[in-house]
Amino acid sequence: MITVKEIQELKKDFELLNIENITVKFGGLKAVDSFSLELKHREIVGLIGPNGAGKTTVFNTITGVYKPDSGRIYFEGRPINHLSLTQRNNIGIARTFQNIRLFSSLTVFDNIRIALNNKVNYSLFQVFINSNDFKTQEEKINDKTREFLEIFELYDYKDRIASSLPYGKQRRLEIARALATEPKLLLLDEPAAGMNEKETGELMELIKWLMVNFDISIILIEHDIKFVMNLCPRIIVLDYGRIIAEGKPEEIRNNKKVIEAYLGE
Repeated sequence: MITVKEIQELKKDFELLNIENITVKFGGLKAVDSFSLELKHREIVGLIGPNGAGKTTVFNTITGVYKPDSGRIYFEGRPINHLSLTQRNNIGIARTFQNIRLFSSLTVFDNIRIALNNKVNYSLFQVFINSNDFKTQEEKINDKTREFLEIFELYDYKDRIASSLPYGKQRRLEIARALATEPKLLLLDEPAAGMNEKETGELMELIKWLMVNFDISIILIEHDIKFVMNLCPRIIVLDYGRIIAEGKPEEIRNNKKVIEAYLGE
């Protein structure tokens, strides 16, 4: 009989995401050309490349914003090409954006509450009559919101309007909101953009902590090469929509194609 430990070891090797030769075209332009990726449980991968290389298009295709012209995407062994953005979020795919997209006119507290509301199962009628089930679920959401704010060191800002937060705190709030949907895969689009060196260092430690404690896999796009090299054991480099290199940070750092296309001589 298989033991719990053996199940856990199997889970570690399980392919959470499998992308098979996806191509995305805009008119005659191939934004992504035969891109493939296998991502295991609790793995972090960096996706880098010059502007226009197709990185964000890859993210948009994984999340369902774009449908690939060819190729297949599997999540936990299940084909998801046909699933909508909302359906993909419901099965465990969440993301942040290069340009922060918070509910800027709402409080920090309500930004997290909204993300948690996708888990409620009370009816509109129960809301109207203020039923016990409705009140119980709402209290659980409030408790969970406080928990997330504590984890991300945002509790002292809970009543502040989201747009009034310092930039680094807004980034933390966006990541917290994405994690509130309980994803298995988190896509981070330039999470360190606009941060100073201290904030970048704190973010790096936060991402490492999240991957282990939230039991998630992460793919991140980032232009800060030092950040990626220090965080990601595996890095993929895109140029003109195609993968030109993949490997460990040291292998990427010394790859001639990468130097020519991105890092510069």
